[in-house]
Amino acid sequence: MHGQGRHEYANGDVYEGNFDNGEHHGYGVHLRKDGTRYEGQWKDGQREGTGTLIWGSGTKWPGDKYVSSFANGEMHGQGRHEYANGDVYEGNYVEGERSVTQVAKYTFPGIGLDADSNGENHRSLADSQKVMGKTFLRGKARF
Repeated sequence: MHGQGRHEYANGDVYEGNFDNGEHHGYGVHLRKDGTRYEGQWKDGQREGTGTLIWGSGTKWPGDKYVSSFANGEMHGQGRHEYANGDVYEGNYVEGERSVTQVAKYTFPGIGLDADSNGENHRSLADSQKVMGKTFLRGKARF
């Protein structure tokens, strides 16, 4: 398949967008059977470039949304992960994993906290509080 098209897979997934030699290539939307949706750029069948990924109900992060860049199918580069509960992580990803070598910003609206990974607390915080599995001591994140 080459050019614009739609492919319905046997497992229930659907892709609609550009193809090159039978591979997703260019702009397209992939909707998985579990509700996960990716809309953005593709290269040689892999998510590549800018895009938005929203995880479906049958995944480890149901309802979460990642907006930014991808490389070789993985989250890669500066990105924004918006959690279903309203929390936000903004920072660098390397091959699908968060990179702690650069400053990242966390926003936890449910408890009124903004903090970043270099220990800067942007709002008041108790001496010790656990948020998303990270311990913050006097405003400093402990990874």
